[in-house]
Amino acid sequence: MSTLHHRELHSANFDPTEDEVNLLKKYREQKAANERLRAYGKVIFEDAPTFEKWTPEILLDTIEGVCDEDGKPFEVDDNNRETINLLMQYFTRHPDFEKDGRSLKKGLVIYGGVGVGKTHIMRLLQHANQYQLYRMVDCSDIAADFMKKDGGEQSLEKYFGDVKCQHRDVYAREWIGYCFDDFGVESEGRYFGNSVNVMERIIEVRYRSKMPLTTHIITNLNAAQMKERYGQRTADRMREMFNVIAFPATCQSKRK
Repeated sequence: MSTLHHRELHSANFDPTEDEVNLLKKYREQKAANERLRAYGKVIFEDAPTFEKWTPEILLDTIEGVCDEDGKPFEVDDNNRETINLLMQYFTRHPDFEKDGRSLKKGLVIYGGVGVGKTHIMRLLQHANQYQLYRMVDCSDIAADFMKKDGGEQSLEKYFGDVKCQHRDVYAREWIGYCFDDFGVESEGRYFGNSVNVMERIIEVRYRSKMPLTTHIITNLNAAQMKERYGQRTADRMREMFNVIAFPATCQSKRK
């Protein structure tokens, strides 16, 4: 190939055969393809967004600052401090989170009593963290949509996978996951006489996904209650999918 290219450049009287012309054409096409590949690689790896990675302390300061601006101070006390610190570690991918068998590859089950701030903290972290985007969805709304005339299985399909962002943001986040709130409170869905445990169905499909998905759950149910509500199979799936982050029983309701 190099001999052919040399002859093309240095011999004015060179009269290539049809095979040589086709070979030269393929060479040029391959060269152009390689140049496009290198340019694409430069965009992906060299021009990718860079940002200063936050520590757990910086993330907490950011959240507290947002709450102060809204006139609703974020309360961290001796009862919830350990739980809040774990959440800050998780959402900054701090290695200390993985002590005691936890995993940064898993989602979260946020468990605790009514009014202790589970939903509030997850709403604050929904956009504030640098690594995950997720939508907050109430499980009761999912069950209600399932039972509508145009509901059924098709109303659940949007929750079977994450949603691709139209544009990569400053933190290079590309997918939007889900945080299912009030897990366990939803009623069993009925559609044309068929009864379906909608959240059990969603968890099962997301568990079997071949893609890593962002899935979080907020619940008032403990492990034994969830097993009773959804069955042993789903309980086993959830142990593989989630880290459990609990607000201690000593936490008091912040609702007024």
